Amino acid sequence: MCLAVYVVALVVSGISPHNRNLWLFENVCPVIIIALAVITYRRFRFSDRAYLQGLVFLLLHTVATYYTYPRVPLGVWVSDWLDLSRNPYDRIIHFSYGLLILRPIREVAFRREPRKNLATELFLSVAAMWFFATGYELLEWWGALVAHPRDSKAFLGIQGDPWDVQQDLFVAVVGAALACGVDVLLERAGKTVVKGRTRWRLAHRTAH
Repeated sequence: MCLAVYVVALVVSGISPHNRNLWLFENVCPVIIIALAVITYRRFRFSDRAYLQGLVFLLLHTVATYYTYPRVPLGVWVSDWLDLSRNPYDRIIHFSYGLLILRPIREVAFRREPRKNLATELFLSVAAMWFFATGYELLEWWGALVAHPRDSKAFLGIQGDPWDVQQDLFVAVVGAALACGVDVLLERAGKTVVKGRTRWRLAHRTAH
């Protein structure tokens, strides 16, 4: 279901995007990642939550590939509402990346590792997220130099912000930190439920 929704969104976004070359470039990595997920589906399946979060992030990203980041209507509305000097949709995307993609990264990295320390696991997952985010920024930079050497700033969509990359990475880490907090709360709640069920079963058996 998630795959079908993404494919439809991708096809619709590709009908008449604002910048065809940018649309192609921005969608290469997501398509490769989705293809790998499909190929390895029988050997490794993510949780339903990870698939859903990944879909939400991809849909947000696909909207940006259609309009280009500086022209996404939602970002324009937020910019007008908060009286900002630029469209903040790229910040929203990077924050969403940290918030939504941390879980899939965690499931991939620790699917075969025995649970030892939750804090260490979350820290390493955030580090992996940071690594991939930085790698994408470098890939985007190299792509801009190759595809649009004369107009690289417009291609990158920095909108005149000299600290664009640094702020993008920062909000990604903020999103990841929030995701860590959510995971901790959910896991504690899950343990509480399991303990409660165990106690109820023991009490039920004792009573009978």
